[in-house]
Formats: sequence, structure tokens, C-alpha cells
Amino acid sequence: MASTTKVWLAAGLLGLAGCIPAGYVKDPTPWVQEANWAEAQTLRLELAEYRLSPQVLVLREGLSYVLEIVNTGRETHSFSAPEFLKAVAARKAEVPEVAEVRAWRFTAFQLAPGRSVRLSFVAVRPGTYPVACTQPGHADRGMRGAVQIEKTPAGGD
Repeated sequence: MASTTKVWLAAGLLGLAGCIPAGYVKDPTPWVQEANWAEAQTLRLELAEYRLSPQVLVLREGLSYVLEIVNTGRETHSFSAPEFLKAVAARKAEVPEVAEVRAWRFTAFQLAPGRSVRLSFVAVRPGTYPVACTQPGHADRGMRGAVQIEKTPAGGD
């Protein structure tokens, strides 16, 4: 039997009836439409036994990004960062050569070994947000980190 590789995208469905889940950016559309996606900065986050690399991602408010989350390990790993994912205006998540999900409410990504997902977003709310692998025991063994969104200085530098 051929083995299958899974990448799970956890997307909230509450917004379908006009209900915006608590804490999410109220309307990501203006952020996403005004972003210059051709100049979006691409960042790479690697998940492996039992680490995140880099352990801290630093972003700047108002800028567009493509975050490539790659499982370079031998086990299934997850990128769980619900508060961070509420603080951005997501454009889409892509599993290269498999799927593109155009949604703006995500809570986590679970990746099989060797798989990746690319999340396109605009950083909206400054703050420091925890990230962890929610596979049993992984966070306790070091798979924790943070995403920091820094406030854009006056003058837009």
C-alpha cells in the first residue's frame, strides 16, 4: 500500500455566517488587498526533533510575509500559535503542489515528515506570541518558541 503524506490545515469556520471569532483581525481584506505581495519577505521556520529553528521570529507591523513552515524531522510536528494567527491578516496557506487554502482564520498547522506549508499574511497586531508543537511531549522537550511583531516606528522606517 502506498504511503500517504498528510498536512492538516486547521481553519476556523465560524466566519461563514458573518460571525467573527473573538480575537481575530476584524476585517483582513484591506490589509491583504493593499499589501505588495511581490515584495513580501519570505521566512523559513524548521520543525524537527525537538526544536524550532529559529526559535524566535521577528516581524514588523504592517509588512507582508510568506512564512514557510517545514518539517525537517522524522516525526509529525505541528505549528500551534493561535494568538499569533489571530494577530495577522492571512491571505492564504499553500501546501506546495498539493493545495491552496484561501482563508483568513487558522489556528495551527500539522505537518508530516518532509512536508511544508506556506502561510501568506500581513503582520497586524504588535506583541509577542507563543508557538509550540502540540504533539504529545514535544513542547516539553524543547519545541517552543515565539513570534514577535514589532510596532512600526513613527515615520514608517
